[in-house]
Amino acid sequence: MFCERCAPLTRTLMVDPAAEPRAELMSGSCIWDDEIHREWCIQCVWKAREVFQLRFQITVGEQVPPEAMAFFLALERQFPTWPFFRPERHSPEIAEQVRRLVHRNTRQACIDLERMEREYRRRFGSSADAE
Repeated sequence: MFCERCAPLTRTLMVDPAAEPRAELMSGSCIWDDEIHREWCIQCVWKAREVFQLRFQITVGEQVPPEAMAFFLALERQFPTWPFFRPERHSPEIAEQVRRLVHRNTRQACIDLERMEREYRRRFGSSADAE
């Protein structure tokens, strides 16, 4: 999944006991800060978002195609120390917490975007509507 440059970076990621889950809005999932490497290339960032979404689906009990589950397990064998695969981060016990976190943050982002759009239209009026 990761390119030749990003795979070794991923293997350096260590569990941070203080890391807390947060919503990752681009994938509609939940991540912990110790699961990402700031130096990943953009292609690997996008691929990682797909894997975060897959983990979210597994965690909350959504239907996952067998080939996606096989990919998830193969990736775990390839990167066994990646904090992403910590059992407590995809266990059914946290399903409701993760679902609520993602829902709440997605809803808040939509509210914030609507507020910003209203403010933009208020400031720039009909010229913004013409665009």
